[in-house]
Amino acid sequence: MKVSKKRRQELIKKIIHEKRISNQFQIVEELKKYGIKAVQPTIARDLKEIGAVKIMDESGHYVYRLLDETPVIDPWKELKRNFKSFVESIDRAGNLIVIKTIPGTASGIARVIDRLDIDEIVGTLAGDDTIFVAVRDPESCEKIVEKLSSIL
Repeated sequence: MKVSKKRRQELIKKIIHEKRISNQFQIVEELKKYGIKAVQPTIARDLKEIGAVKIMDESGHYVYRLLDETPVIDPWKELKRNFKSFVESIDRAGNLIVIKTIPGTASGIARVIDRLDIDEIVGTLAGDDTIFVAVRDPESCEKIVEKLSSIL
């Protein structure tokens, strides 16, 4: 059935709100139940437009949530859970911290590090399996590396 973009996006919001959705293909399948055909690239665009993000839920699984419905989770608890599950190593180079993760998890972990709101951390840059954490000075960098390493 042909449906308007607005209606499809409203249904996606409803699906995300009511179910634990961990990937875009699940949304495609859920939309079929409403008689709506959609392909994954369309769903990807819709998710971006409606402000849906993947977060780790209380059980440790990544699921889609709408930004305005994202629960406030203590970033240190979330970081600890992420580090234990996904971080392979932490190293330092000058005032940069280099964190190696399992593939596909770096950006989510970088987002949590940014949420920690540590004054000495200027920001993060994440690829697929590597995070660069820019720190204001080498002395602060060493302290932060020690703190992050203690989580592993």
